[in-house]
Amino acid sequence: MTAPGASVVLLQKAREWANQFYHWIESGEEIHREKVPVLFVELHKIASLLEALAARIEALEAAATQARETLGRTAASLVAATDLLRSGGREAVASDKMFKQMLQDYDAAFRAALAALDAAGRFN
Repeated sequence: MTAPGASVVLLQKAREWANQFYHWIESGEEIHREKVPVLFVELHKIASLLEALAARIEALEAAATQARETLGRTAASLVAATDLLRSGGREAVASDKMFKQMLQDYDAAFRAALAALDAAGRFN
């Protein structure tokens, strides 16, 4: 198992500070002046981390939406290609031009699906 990343470490630190705040509030213990600057620095780090995590979640959601749309079009093209093959392939189409266009459309859908998968892989 790998060492925790910076996000995990900061989240663990956030949990520790939250527990410390809770302890101070529950116990009525005074917060020593020297601790205040440290607390603010840690809280600022946590806020920055949460902003970064929110941006990452938005990017992942956008990528997932794009991937679903792209893969949906690819699936539709695959269904059409399969239907064409079942119908007799080239002989089932009215013209060579139409057949070539259909092949280009299928190829474009396939390339778009690969690009979507590649883009999704960059988030791992």
